[in-house]
Amino acid sequence: MFHNRRVKYGYARVSCTTSLAVALVLWSGLLFSRTDAGQRVPHEATKLNQRGLDHLDKKEYDQAIASFREALQVHPEYPEALDDLGKAVDAAGKDSEAIAEFDEAIKIAPENAAAYADKGLALYNQGKYEEAAASYRQAIEHHKHLPLVY
Repeated sequence: MFHNRRVKYGYARVSCTTSLAVALVLWSGLLFSRTDAGQRVPHEATKLNQRGLDHLDKKEYDQAIASFREALQVHPEYPEALDDLGKAVDAAGKDSEAIAEFDEAIKIAPENAAAYADKGLALYNQGKYEEAAASYRQAIEHHKHLPLVY
């Protein structure tokens, strides 16, 4: 720890409290990630969410759903995990349940354009074209260049 230590260009006055605060900030960076919305999420939740995405890529929908639900147990207000859960549920053929997950993701992070776009796709697949268009418009409103909606 540096405390009143003379350095080449003057004094660096860093108290023990400041050093402890810096150490805590660095340590918390090891435990938390940031979501697209800037929200802090425990690394365990992001790891579980990534596992779910890996299962989703392999079309292992039940395992993907289980991993996303585990991530949400670690951090219940994780909008990306809710959105990804919605995608997995939708891919498993449960459109109505998927829309509920997208709505929950939107409720937690209203600026989450991907959740609006994914909800729009689920609505479109149900033949609810007007609702799908409204959801796509909201996605565009939050992210003008989101490729999912074009």
